[in-house]
Amino acid sequence: MKELGLNPPTATSPIAITEPFLLFTVEGVKELRRDLSSRDRSEARMKAEAGNLYRPRECEALLNAVSQAAGVELVPVFDYDIAHTNVQVDAEKAKNEDIYQDLPDAEPPKQPTDPSLIDQKLPTGDINDKNAVVGDWHNDVFPWVCVLMLSDPTGMSGGETALRKGDGSFLKVRGPELGYAVVMQGGSIHHAALKQHGAGERITMVTSLRPKDPLAIDGTTLGRVKIVSDPDALFKQWTTYRMDVVSARALALKKKFVEESLSGEEIREEMKKWVDEQKKYLDFTVTEMEPWTGEDESDANRWRK
Repeated sequence: MKELGLNPPTATSPIAITEPFLLFTVEGVKELRRDLSSRDRSEARMKAEAGNLYRPRECEALLNAVSQAAGVELVPVFDYDIAHTNVQVDAEKAKNEDIYQDLPDAEPPKQPTDPSLIDQKLPTGDINDKNAVVGDWHNDVFPWVCVLMLSDPTGMSGGETALRKGDGSFLKVRGPELGYAVVMQGGSIHHAALKQHGAGERITMVTSLRPKDPLAIDGTTLGRVKIVSDPDALFKQWTTYRMDVVSARALALKKKFVEESLSGEEIREEMKKWVDEQKKYLDFTVTEMEPWTGEDESDANRWRK
């Protein structure tokens, strides 16, 4: 964060984005791609049919590796919106074919090495231009993300992540290699994914994470997630996890009162501070369940503790 000139109030680690680290072997990547390439699984659009695309998030070794890279212990935010997969394929093919006819193979293909494809520049050369990025500039609704590369990036042009620095300039971060991942505090950094140019594919799996410590700043929001989700399932898990956090915070304060020799006035002050913080936390919990207004609800400067 310091090197980017950033000091966001929602940050829970001095690490903005990690160096790429090996998370899955080639065989592991093939297993993930095999489930991704299954038409039955893809058309179902159900977590129960996700198979190996879902199960790794329950792996303690995987979470330990991700946490070690981030410098803070991380866990999935909640089960409903645990992760998603981004698939970018050849634009012309995607226009003319049923997307399910062009699902990726289990074997990661080599990218084209034709220099006329590799060396293409951004359409305008302006990183602020909306045609240069996938989606838009944003802060993630979840505090941390782990981005795993499922494509062979050899010969890939573009596809970097652009980070906005504290002085308004930008830093382009190259994507990871096949089977490698990066972990980023996406909720605290304004960023955008730059488009890949030329032919070929780019497939990444993105897992949503938050600090495990209930006393840490919790920068989780719902933002645009709620406009594409079943509110019954989403709000149930959202409120359940938030209440679990408050319960854990209450137990931590109780433990402090039992174990420390505090005066009556100190207890009163600690209790008042705790209650005020939980009021804000719970008020924000309710606010996030209100209909999305179209405004930027991932503004990192809002109260999200």
